[in-house]
Amino acid sequence: MSNFHVLSRDKNTGYDYETVEINYKVVYIIPDGHKELENYVAKYTTKTKTCTGCEGQERNIKVEIYSFDEPDKSVMKIDTNCDELTLLTNTYKTTIYGCCASENIYEIFDYKQKSIIQADNQIILGEIPNSKIKFYVGFTKALNDTLSLGSLSYSYDSNEKYTIRILTKKKSENKFLPFSPDIEILGDNNDRKYSDFSSGLVKYHTCPNFH
Repeated sequence: MSNFHVLSRDKNTGYDYETVEINYKVVYIIPDGHKELENYVAKYTTKTKTCTGCEGQERNIKVEIYSFDEPDKSVMKIDTNCDELTLLTNTYKTTIYGCCASENIYEIFDYKQKSIIQADNQIILGEIPNSKIKFYVGFTKALNDTLSLGSLSYSYDSNEKYTIRILTKKKSENKFLPFSPDIEILGDNNDRKYSDFSSGLVKYHTCPNFH
């Protein structure tokens, strides 16, 4: 189901308009308060405001999750401003599109709706073999700091998060880092490299050395 509304007209930006779209998806997740993977029905309500002369947009996404057994009872709700929202097994990912050739911004949340990590361009998920340890790695550029290139973040969950600020030896004289560097997770002997990128989240099974 969808609706389209013309809001106004401006001689410089063209027509301002709004779309409202309602879609349903079947998802296989573990919501907060549940212990096992199950199928749920997710109702997406996406409201977008933009104009014919604009490059960006304002978008709100609301997701209501329902049980198959009790389709009238809401299991949980997510309401956030972003361009995409993807429900994963134990977490969900939001995407804000980069405007004017800038990079996308990604953020991972648990189902308590607490942020685990936010980063530019990509977020890497590493898992340690034969253990339950996993961690997320991402990089955020420093746009207005001439003594910093940015910050490398790594998180185990929404409570255990760390940030390493990467400084320069001298002022960068406003020549800020235009794009985030590639991040690789290497094996113990640095004999394997992983640099594939897929929709803002890359999953690796490896030992925890990252460069």
